[in-house]
Amino acid sequence: MSLSSPQNDADPDEHISSLVNEFFDRREAGEDLTPERFAAEHPEAAEELRLSLKGVPLIDEVCTLAAC
Repeated sequence: MSLSSPQNDADPDEHISSLVNEFFDRREAGEDLTPERFAAEHPEAAEELRLSLKGVPLIDEVCTLAAC
């Protein structure tokens, strides 16, 4: 009998979605977090995170211009 973590049993898309939510939650809380640094924190999902978060620099630029 092997033990597995809930993370291993989760749908991979749900895991990435959860991580993306974590990224934005941490930034909203004031953490100066880049997509690349966040991806490095999660090497098992780094490639997917880089793809999912590739629009963040554009979002940051728009928010700077619009004073979000």
